[in-house]
Amino acid sequence: MLFDYTYFRTVDFFNREFNDFESCKKYDSDRYLKQCKSQDHLFSFRMYSCCILRLEIDVWKTIIDVKDYKKLDYKSLKINYLKTKIMSVQITNKDIVLLGHGSYEGGAKNKKLPNNIDLYLLPPIGYTLKTDVAAAMIHQDQIAKIVLHHATGGTEVVDPPMAVYKGGDLAPDLKLYNLGTLSDWGKKTIGDKKNVVTVDKDILLSELILTNDKIKEAVKKLLPGEKLKLYWSACANQVSGNYASLT
Repeated sequence: MLFDYTYFRTVDFFNREFNDFESCKKYDSDRYLKQCKSQDHLFSFRMYSCCILRLEIDVWKTIIDVKDYKKLDYKSLKINYLKTKIMSVQITNKDIVLLGHGSYEGGAKNKKLPNNIDLYLLPPIGYTLKTDVAAAMIHQDQIAKIVLHHATGGTEVVDPPMAVYKGGDLAPDLKLYNLGTLSDWGKKTIGDKKNVVTVDKDILLSELILTNDKIKEAVKKLLPGEKLKLYWSACANQVSGNYASLT
């Protein structure tokens, strides 16, 4: 199913949308994805279609470099691209994990992220995060799949992260709480990791970004053009019922 999209429309698509090579070469594929999503344009945007659209943009940039699209093996490019781009998560020491209980008020409670910070949510908004996922994030295990358990019944295996909010864009202003009764578990799980942020009192994400010493120090260490990845290792829901786990 994944690779069976009919007609890999690279040439036709870009001739129609960009008119010339240079405008395509300068185009931001993430930005274009958002535009296409909002217009319900080109694809139905089921699970993998976003990856494929970005692939078409990136492949066309490759075509510009090689100057002769007829020499390209589109199928191989597509498969190799999806192998590297289809989502999985493996946190590094350069990233920051925000650990605790969490919630989201919903509605229009959004704030603009700093340009040099991206926010990653493994399950979508509206789900409780189980401790097995949180532990895997802290231990920097590769997380290729998570299981969404729906309050209405049934489960769904998905590729994390389910949501990535880019620097400069609006993101849900999630609230982080202290670990409470999970404090002992948290200390044991964190161990000697230096990139995990916990809090003593309730705080909104927008405030945490501005005030937390670990986040500020990580931002200072960024090289030009780099972004800090913030991983939300907490719940992001208002009511219980939906939850995400590794199994």
